[in-house]
Amino acid sequence: MNKKVLFMVVLVLTMALVFTACVKIEPDNNDDFYEESTTDASGLLKDKYVENNVKYLEFEVGTETVKLDATEFDDFDLFELGKNYKFKYNQDNDLIDIQEEVKEEPVEKEEVSLGEGVVIYASDKVDTSELNLIRSVETAPFTDSEIAKVSLYTNAAKGEDGFFQWDDSNYYLLVAETETQDYILFENTIQLGELDFSVFMKDNMLNIATLYTSTADLNFTVYEFNGTGFNEVPYYVGSGDINMISF
Repeated sequence: MNKKVLFMVVLVLTMALVFTACVKIEPDNNDDFYEESTTDASGLLKDKYVENNVKYLEFEVGTETVKLDATEFDDFDLFELGKNYKFKYNQDNDLIDIQEEVKEEPVEKEEVSLGEGVVIYASDKVDTSELNLIRSVETAPFTDSEIAKVSLYTNAAKGEDGFFQWDDSNYYLLVAETETQDYILFENTIQLGELDFSVFMKDNMLNIATLYTSTADLNFTVYEFNGTGFNEVPYYVGSGDINMISF
């Protein structure tokens, strides 16, 4: 074979390889090479009907209406208009999957009713000359009642530095004060513990909440002023084997 013929053979083979490499091989349209694209959505079912033996569902998705073929679904009649559904469909608008979208309803908190308790009426002004004031809250600025302030007293001594010298057992006195009378809300000796209080308004009524803690007790009480007296209701009373480790 002369050189010219050999060159032509090599050239033809090279061109054949180049064209073969440039040919795009399309996959067969089967499960191994082709996966159907789907769309996930959710919306309100606004209409359902049968047209030419084809079952259709129309969903309101945002500002658009999506019309889907639901012929393959035997429970077509169970779909309810006005309900929200999560669904999946393909590029041919065939419904692939659907389920009702259950929205969690906000749980309404029930108002805690303290019920009826013991009513505390006013008494003469209490002599606090031998007691020390722990703290006092002026109530006149935010209530129209006769209660001017709420004060908590103790028999614990107070040092020159202003700090209390607490004993293992201390006497506490909590009073709601008016100009001429006092309401004694708490008067007791607490063993290895203390009493604290908060003042708040609820439905335009003055309320005083106390937290009583000791080594073996934990009580939470609310006093609601009804205009003539304080309704005292234990909101929580510790019971059983209580051993307070911090307070």
